[in-house]
Amino acid sequence: MNDREPNVLLIQQPVVIKVLATQLGLRPPQIMKELMDHGIFANIHAAIPRAVAESILKAHGVRYSFIAD
Repeated sequence: MNDREPNVLLIQQPVVIKVLATQLGLRPPQIMKELMDHGIFANIHAAIPRAVAESILKAHGVRYSFIAD
C-alpha cells in the first residue's frame, strides 16, 4: 500500500535547478528566469535554497514534499 498523497512532487534536497525544472515539466531556462526575477543568478546545475524552491513550487501551484538525501 502506498501512503504518499497523490499528485505530490517529491523534491530531493539539495534542490538542483535542472532537476526541479524536469519535475515541473519546464525547461531549465524558465526556472532560471524566475530566479533572476528574485535576484538570483545561477546555472542549471546549481543547487538553490529550500525557501527559494518552495517559492517557485508555490508559484506554479503544485503540491510538494521535500525528501532528505
